[in-house]
Formats: sequence, C-alpha cells, structure tokens
Amino acid sequence: MREYGFDRYLRYDELAAWLRDTAAAHPELMAVEAYGRSHEGRELLIATITDTSSGSHDTKPAHWIDANIHSVELTAGVEKHLRVAVNPAKGKQSIEVFTQRYPDIDVIELKDMTREEVASELAASAIYIDFGHHPGRDRMPRE
Repeated sequence: MREYGFDRYLRYDELAAWLRDTAAAHPELMAVEAYGRSHEGRELLIATITDTSSGSHDTKPAHWIDANIHSVELTAGVEKHLRVAVNPAKGKQSIEVFTQRYPDIDVIELKDMTREEVASELAASAIYIDFGHHPGRDRMPRE
C-alpha cells in the first residue's frame, strides 16, 4: 500500500491514489468512487467506510464528513492525522470496537470539558465521529 506523506501537503493525484490504494487493501472496510467532476476535470471522490461483514452501508445509520473540498483544507489531512474526537455518551460499544481495531489512532472523548475545551479538542482532531443514532438529546451542541 502507498505510504501517506504526513510530512507535506499531498497533491490531488497523490491523495486520490492513496485513497484508492487504501480501499483496495481493505475492501471489507472502505470503498472509493467518483460522484462527478470538478470544473478543472478532476474526479470528485467519495470514500464510504463501513464494516461490510455487518451489512452494506445503506442498511446502517450514517454520518457524513466533508473534508478537503477546498484546496486549503488539505492541511486537515496532513496536520491532524491519527486523532479522532468522539462523544462517549453515544455508541459506547462502537467506540470500544473502533479503539480495539485501530490502536494507533488517538481517540479523544469529549466529556467533562468546558465549551472552549471541546472547541479546542475538535480543532485539534482530524474528524469528529458520532457513533450514535440521530436525533438525540446526547448529541454534541452545534454552537
């Protein structure tokens, strides 16, 4: 599998190749497909991540994450790797499975924090994953 260069910004072709290589190496967890083209003619890619052993992606609750849709957002893919924020009030069993399966990823539980601390942790994380069902009183506040 192609090495991801966390020491620099990846160009579109490098990032697209890395996504496809990762999906090819883990087809039971990830699929990559094009859903259109940019005004420059580049494929717009979407990565679907799910454990296919428990069913197809369209049979389970989903969470949409937008990333790298503008050129400057590539910094998120480089600077914030291997750090994921989660709400421990939701999907506790899924969080446990995730941390066991991916021990090299730092999972930050957003609990017992001020609003400012939560904002800081979210800013320092590559993504926020909501493992729970929607809607619910235990969802993270949007403000």
